[in-house]
Amino acid sequence: MAGDRVWQNRQAFEEKLDALQQQNAIGENDRETLLGHFDRLQREISDELALVIKPEYERRVAEDGEDAARAWMALAGEDLGRRAGEQTRAMILDIMERAREAA
Repeated sequence: MAGDRVWQNRQAFEEKLDALQQQNAIGENDRETLLGHFDRLQREISDELALVIKPEYERRVAEDGEDAARAWMALAGEDLGRRAGEQTRAMILDIMERAREAA
């Protein structure tokens, strides 16, 4: 199920953050900020899928056919992933900048 996959991804992400924290690469505040960001992104993605992408996909299937709808959904998914990646990258760069300033 998708929920199980999200939970497994979160656990793996949390383990990576724990390792970074043990190496003193990030602090506790950074760890909590990144976990909060992960959780927020998951909610935003879930909401967008349910409220925007799924209804639009269904409309496109009805009007344009399944192949066209799938092609559109692939592009929509790429865009969603790109936006999430850009948000995450900006947050990580901010954390890195603050760490440099503190050093």
